[in-house]
Amino acid sequence: MDNRRRYDEIPVNNINSTRLQARQQNIDSNVQSLAKSIEMQGLFSPVLVVDSGGGKYEIVAGQRRMKAYRDVLLKRDPEKFSKIPAFIYANLLEWEKKAISINENFT
Repeated sequence: MDNRRRYDEIPVNNINSTRLQARQQNIDSNVQSLAKSIEMQGLFSPVLVVDSGGGKYEIVAGQRRMKAYRDVLLKRDPEKFSKIPAFIYANLLEWEKKAISINENFT
């Protein structure tokens, strides 16, 4: 495992978006159906975030999954969906964030 990365569940309300997200359009597309899938089957792929300090995080990959949690699932069941599984990076360079985001949207 990359020594810069760890796995944990983090509060969805502590995750901020970034301008480096590759997906700039259709961010809300099918979020309701994605939320339904997550609710029924679970989250198969954790989001990737960078630790911004102070308990805050910046999303690198998984913007729609995070939106499904925050905009739909959290409202349905705050106890169950207040935290989202995440790989947390201690540090990433700007080009690394962009590369991960682009790769996420092509696969």
